[in-house]
Amino acid sequence: MKDIDVLDDMLIKHFKISSKSKLTIGIIENQNKHLYLFDKHGQKEYKDIPYGLGSISKTLIANILAKMIEQNEISLNDPLDKYFEMKQHKHIPTLLNLSTHTSGYRKHTPFFSVIFSLAFFGFCRRNIYTNKTSKWLNRYIYKKKVKRLDKYNYSDFNYAVLGHIIEIVKKDSLENIAIHFLQTEIKMNHTYFINQIDKPKDSWIWNNDNPYRAAGGIMSTADDILKFLAYQMDPANSYLSVIYQKYFEENKHIFTGFSWNSFLDGKYYWHHGGMGYYRASVLLDHKRKIAVAVFANIKGKRIQRMGRLTSQLYRCLKRNKNSLFEYLDTYGQLKDKELEVNFNEA
Repeated sequence: MKDIDVLDDMLIKHFKISSKSKLTIGIIENQNKHLYLFDKHGQKEYKDIPYGLGSISKTLIANILAKMIEQNEISLNDPLDKYFEMKQHKHIPTLLNLSTHTSGYRKHTPFFSVIFSLAFFGFCRRNIYTNKTSKWLNRYIYKKKVKRLDKYNYSDFNYAVLGHIIEIVKKDSLENIAIHFLQTEIKMNHTYFINQIDKPKDSWIWNNDNPYRAAGGIMSTADDILKFLAYQMDPANSYLSVIYQKYFEENKHIFTGFSWNSFLDGKYYWHHGGMGYYRASVLLDHKRKIAVAVFANIKGKRIQRMGRLTSQLYRCLKRNKNSLFEYLDTYGQLKDKELEVNFNEA
C-alpha cells in the first residue's frame, strides 16, 4: 500500500495548495477506460470538463504532421527555406529539427516580450505570446540566425512554425485543419482552439492568428484525450510510428521522439502542459497498453506538479491496479480529508 499512500499524500497536498481546484484523472488499461473527477471533498460524478492542454497541444499537431508525411505532403527532411523566405545561413533547420526541438531556436521566443509578461504578470495571468501573428512569424524566421542544429532545446517556437507550415501546405487555417482531423479521425468532438471570443476564465487570451496556438492553445476534455491516447496505441495506425522513434538522446535515461519524451528507451512516453491556470500531464505505455492523463485548474502560490501525480498513478497501475481503482473509487469516502487539511487558499 506504500504506493497508494504516496498517491494519497499527493492528492491531499494538491487540494491543500489549491482548494478550489477541480482535478480529473483518466486511465486506460486492458482496453478499459476509467474517468474520475475530484475536488477537495472527494470524488464527484464525472462530467466532461474542458481543460487547457498547454504543451500537450504539440502531440495533437504531431499526429497531423505524421498523416501528412504518410500522404507525401511533407517530409521531415524538408528544410525550412522550402516554406519561408530566409536569409542565407550556414544552418537551415529541417522539419525533423523543429519537431524534436533540435532546431537551434532558443527556449523562449520572443525573448523580451516573454520576460516582460513573466516579470509583471506571472505565467498564469497573461499569455506570454500575446499578439503574435503569422506575419510576425515570417519576419522573425527571415532574420533569425541558427548557430547549431544538434543541441536539444525545448521551444514553443518550433511548433508555432510547424503549425504555420501545415497552413501553408494545406492552404487553410490550422484550426480548421486540426479540428477536422481530430473529429473525423479520432472522434474528438470536445476539443477546440481557444480564441478571443470563446475564452474560458482560467485560460490565456489568444488572438485567432497566433501561431503559438499550435504549441499550447488547445482545449480538450479527459474523455477526448483518452480517445487520443487509445488512438496512439492502436496498431492499425501504423503511420504514427514516425512519432515514436528515437531521434535525439538527451542523456542516458531520456530521449526525445517526435513531440514526446521517453524514459528507458521507449518503454513509455510522456508530455506535460501548462497554460493560464490549467495544468495537464499525459503518459503512454505502448507495450502494456496503459495510458494515464491528469488535468487540473489551479490557484495558489505553489502548484502540485501534474507530472509527478501522473507518474505515481502509472506506478500504482503497474504494481497493483486493483488497489489503485479501489482507492480512486472510494476517495473522499473512507475518511474526512477536509478535516485533515487546512483548505484555505495558499
